Amino acid sequence: MSEIEVVGSQQKLVPFPEFVKQCPINARWAWFNRKDNGLEESGAVIRYGRRLLVNPAKFFEWLEKQGLDGNTNKCDLIGQRTVANKKIINRSVSHNAERKGA
Repeated sequence: MSEIEVVGSQQKLVPFPEFVKQCPINARWAWFNRKDNGLEESGAVIRYGRRLLVNPAKFFEWLEKQGLDGNTNKCDLIGQRTVANKKIINRSVSHNAERKGA
C-alpha cells in the first residue's frame, strides 16, 4: 500500500512499518520517545497485540502541533549529542594514532 486509503469519512489505520516508509520524519524515534513528546497521548499510534497501527491524520496533527508549540529542543539535543559523539570519536581516533606512533 503506497497511499493511505480513505474509507467513508475515516482513514484506515496503516501498519507502522509501512507508515515509516512514507513518513517525512523519523517515526521510529518519535515512537521511542512517545512519553516525552506527547505522541502517546495524541492517539496517533495504536498498539494492537504486537502490532503498531498509525492513524495518519492524528499523527500529522500531532506533528504539526509539535512545530507550532516550538518543541525543537528535542531535535537540538539530538544534534548536540551527534556533535558530542563525533568529538569523542575524533578524540579516540587521534589518541589511537598517537599510541601507534609511539
